[in-house]
Amino acid sequence: MTAMPVMPSSRTIPGLVDEQAARFGAREALVGGGTRYTYARLREEVRAFAKGLHALGVRKGDHVAILMGNRPEWVIADLAVCALGAVMVAVNTWVTARELCYVLGHSDAKFLITSDHFLKCDYFALLTELEPLAATLPRLERIVHVGERPY
Repeated sequence: MTAMPVMPSSRTIPGLVDEQAARFGAREALVGGGTRYTYARLREEVRAFAKGLHALGVRKGDHVAILMGNRPEWVIADLAVCALGAVMVAVNTWVTARELCYVLGHSDAKFLITSDHFLKCDYFALLTELEPLAATLPRLERIVHVGERPY
């Protein structure tokens, strides 16, 4: 007879991250981009990212958009936004400049977390098309870039 798995007792996403790190710290939780994250490391990365977002002004209830392809940083950013009690707004990776303007404006996003590109989509070029951002998206306070700009 096989033992029944113990179900998590956490009632929130941040609580679940902490609980799983305590229970399975050395086990793999996330793999992507050639990097492997254990539950313990994932928890550390999420907390560090949340601390950085908080230092930039992200607060409970703020809307934070995420625009990047399928990569570990997307998961870490999402969990960090949840940890702060903010609202995550997922943006389609194939978005056009017009659609990005609409999504950011209508979601009341105060922050945008983005990589520089996804496949052939250049997100910095899209943002440039929306200039001046202060006039086009007056509620958008800050853009947080994840990764390195290749040029």
